[in-house]
Amino acid sequence: MAVDRSSDAAIQKRILTHLNADHAPSLSLYLQHYLSLPASVATNPTLTSMTLDSLTFRTNNGQTHTIPLDPPMKSYAEARARTVAMDAEARKGLGLSTIVLDTYVPPTSAVHLTIAFLVLCGFTSFLTNPYIVPGTYVHDKVLPYFPGGPGWFIWISRSIAVPVLLIHIVESVVMARRLRRYNVERYGGLWWKWMVGTFVEGWGSFQRFDEVVGAKRREKEKGGH
Repeated sequence: MAVDRSSDAAIQKRILTHLNADHAPSLSLYLQHYLSLPASVATNPTLTSMTLDSLTFRTNNGQTHTIPLDPPMKSYAEARARTVAMDAEARKGLGLSTIVLDTYVPPTSAVHLTIAFLVLCGFTSFLTNPYIVPGTYVHDKVLPYFPGGPGWFIWISRSIAVPVLLIHIVESVVMARRLRRYNVERYGGLWWKWMVGTFVEGWGSFQRFDEVVGAKRREKEKGGH
């Protein structure tokens, strides 16, 4: 009995088109997990071929990589289930969640806004210290109303600047790891929003981040996915 190769070719083409167009992040995870490629190389790969026993990719450095399928598929009807299973295995192996964070929530509560304002004031005060000298408007007209006067203001702003800066740097590193776990593209627009927000605000960003992730987790559980 003759095998319909043209039918297989058409199915392969549909699968390749679908995966490349709609599942590019998963393709990158396959390469990172199964072939241990660094994310810088595995980002935005192109799936060039799919057979019953392998997937072949072209990475952004022009190289070709092949992932064997073990066990091989019996037919292309298994392609969807196999790629979904590979995605789940890759995420687990890389320490990534199946939840995709795709939203930034800015501070809106009075507490979060106040914290952000105070931190910005602290950084601004430290950076402008060299310009707060006798004879300037701020030194002579504004800071006399500060408890302890200009001297105390300058001493306090210099004393707290370094500890606050170090704390916010550590918080930003922690947030970067969380963003990676929840599949936020590094250096993308969403990544920068959360990172800048965390550096300025700290605790409030983590609180809203956890609320967004919690809502997505409940939605996923409710949907049975």
